[in-house]
Amino acid sequence: MATLAQEWIQEGKREGLWNGIENILEIKFGDDGSKLMPDFMIIEDVEILGKLLSSLKHTQTVDDVKELLHQYLEPSLHAG
Repeated sequence: MATLAQEWIQEGKREGLWNGIENILEIKFGDDGSKLMPDFMIIEDVEILGKLLSSLKHTQTVDDVKELLHQYLEPSLHAG
């Protein structure tokens, strides 16, 4: 079980990654990109968020971003 300090660190990392993702979406795709942010906010795994952040650099369209999200969300929807 994680300590309270470890949980805070993870939360800080998540928030930083979410902010980075939000900035890239807004800069690259404007309001259309920003509208996708709630889909990213449901992802709490910092490793996945980091991979998404890195992958966003290579997206050219909002549809590319949606496909990227689908790739990462699909496995989690069928887990458990």
